[in-house]
Amino acid sequence: MWALPLWLWILFPGCMALIGPEIVTGPEGGSVSVTCKYNRGHEKNGKLWCRAGPSSRCSSGEHTIHTNWSEANVQKGRLSLQDNHILRTFTITMEHLTKADAGTYLCGVLIAFSSDLRHAVEVTVSPVLSPMEPPVSTEFTASIFTWRISTESQVSGFPAVHNMSQSSQDSHIHFVLLVGLKVPVFLCMVCTVVWVSVRYRGSSND
Repeated sequence: MWALPLWLWILFPGCMALIGPEIVTGPEGGSVSVTCKYNRGHEKNGKLWCRAGPSSRCSSGEHTIHTNWSEANVQKGRLSLQDNHILRTFTITMEHLTKADAGTYLCGVLIAFSSDLRHAVEVTVSPVLSPMEPPVSTEFTASIFTWRISTESQVSGFPAVHNMSQSSQDSHIHFVLLVGLKVPVFLCMVCTVVWVSVRYRGSSND
């Protein structure tokens, strides 16, 4: 994010006395760190971190922290500032981030009897993602699906259709038995009656 300013600082040390990232992001409830680098000769100068106000000035409040001319490390509430004189960098850490912490900040080097060195950094706070609901197991889903099929079958009357089919089959069997057994017996009885009647008439005529 700030590779170009770093290269300019390396190639032309005097053109940029203070460099740092342009934008940093931290999670809500978590922390974010910002590292700013200064030129040689400012090791003993005080370092500053504050929320930007009108005209690129610091606004007073809990977001302001600074070291004096001798301190290297300082902490204030949710803010901490560590100054590394060997690497000529100072790192600001903001903890327990909230959405209200998002905004423009200034990291700076305090210069006596002159304008302070300042660099603007945009801080963004990403929202916390809600945990995803655990997926339903395959076996449980299959059981629900089977239960639904069984219930729908009972409601739609599929068992009644099965009973009607069974009743029709029984009626067909009964009809076959009636035709195959009872009708021949009935015919035999009719034939016997006719035969007896004919014999009786023949005997009467004789």
